[in-house]
Amino acid sequence: MLITITNIQRIFAKYNDLCFEGKLPMPIIKLGNAKNYLGQLRCKKKKDRFGKITLYDFTLCVNTRYEMDEPKLEDVVIHEMIHYYISFNNIKDTSSHGIVFRNIMNDINHRFGRNIMISSKGNQPVSASSQEYKQHLVGVATLKDGTTATMTCARTRLFQIDEDLRRLFPIQNLTWYFTIEPYFNRFPRCTKAKLYRVDKEELTAHLATALELERVGNAFRPKRK
Repeated sequence: MLITITNIQRIFAKYNDLCFEGKLPMPIIKLGNAKNYLGQLRCKKKKDRFGKITLYDFTLCVNTRYEMDEPKLEDVVIHEMIHYYISFNNIKDTSSHGIVFRNIMNDINHRFGRNIMISSKGNQPVSASSQEYKQHLVGVATLKDGTTATMTCARTRLFQIDEDLRRLFPIQNLTWYFTIEPYFNRFPRCTKAKLYRVDKEELTAHLATALELERVGNAFRPKRK
């Protein structure tokens, strides 16, 4: 999709009404060409004599270096709109992508079928394959030291890998999911038991729309709620 200021303004207006009740003023829209981001929200700060900080001149910048189809561009713009909403309303969060941000993001992803991510940074142009919707069987393990690890599994090896993971690793809990989330395209589809340590909060965000599975006899099926 052609990334233009007009297209970004159109997307902003649409999702401002849809997701934010039309309460966000149109920010300054700029186009960038850096290597380390897809979208970015910027603003200026001023402090009065009592130490109160006021944010102003909110600017939404979208990178034109990377190819994005319309759904991806929309997700990038909405991601920055969440930052804008939090800053504009002076809402305190635990970090840049903290609890408040993740709750809003997960709610929008769930209600509107979006695919907003915590981070899309990288020093390579975004390839089509990295953003494709592919089927993944994802194992999520909580290890006994408290860390979180994950892997994607070849469908034909699911039962064996499930057993091997529990036997070979100090696992406290292991849960399987089915998802088409592009985030998991980055992990190799394993035919042997292997785990990759990941950030728990980031992983949880990307599992927001995943289907949790449970083993019933000789089959893995969607878990009954």
